[in-house]
Amino acid sequence: MRLSKNILVLLTLSALAGCGEQLVESCPDAGRAFIEDSVRTYFANTYPPIDGASLDIASDEYYEPAAKIWSVSANTPDKDYFALVSCNGCVELSGKTLRALQAPKS
Repeated sequence: MRLSKNILVLLTLSALAGCGEQLVESCPDAGRAFIEDSVRTYFANTYPPIDGASLDIASDEYYEPAAKIWSVSANTPDKDYFALVSCNGCVELSGKTLRALQAPKS
């Protein structure tokens, strides 16, 4: 009886281990149009929305095959961002911090 409970617990844990994970396909050939459309759609749906005219998407896109994610610089009049674009078009932003270089204090 005890052995069957242990087996049941192990089977339940192994079944739950994959919950919430989505299978994401690789997209190294997604192209610039896909990246721009994803980022522009993201900014158009923010509050307040940022129109396409005031959004500058740099041509520094880079695909990371291990993470299956594109990264690109997206700049607005107020702030500069790194945009991470997944292969299903989801976008995450990270603000860039620009600091002036200063000589070390001695």
